[in-house]
Amino acid sequence: MSVSTTAVRFLVARGQPLMALDIDGERPDGPVLEPGLYRSLLESGMVVIESFFGTDLPRGARLGWVLETGELRLETEGGDKLLRMDRSGVDREWRRAALAMKGTMLLAGHALDLDPDETPRDVARRLDEAARRRDLLGAIVGVGEATTGLPLFS
Repeated sequence: MSVSTTAVRFLVARGQPLMALDIDGERPDGPVLEPGLYRSLLESGMVVIESFFGTDLPRGARLGWVLETGELRLETEGGDKLLRMDRSGVDREWRRAALAMKGTMLLAGHALDLDPDETPRDVARRLDEAARRRDLLGAIVGVGEATTGLPLFS
């Protein structure tokens, strides 16, 4: 059984938070591994985009990011956990912007080869190239802090 790995790149461009997922081990145009992150993103309402520049990403994907004390977690509307990452690896500027807006642009593709040292402009160009090959999913998704509370006693 093959296992996919996912590299994450956080960006804030003109105050807008963006997260790019580079999914390795899955091919968007071939058999998708089960349970397959790429397939789960598609089934949750992310769509294949044909261009990154000038494209308004769709809203209404049935998934979102939950920020807890120790981790950032991508969950479906039904509560399925698709991706987890340690909170210490989450970019602080992205986190502030995403929480302020209660959402982020989420892009996901295969073999994007995003380099952590690339400029935001270079990352955007690479995302646009992937979109033109129809190898990029996109959507606006929610971001929120996990809420915890004490049980109410009557």
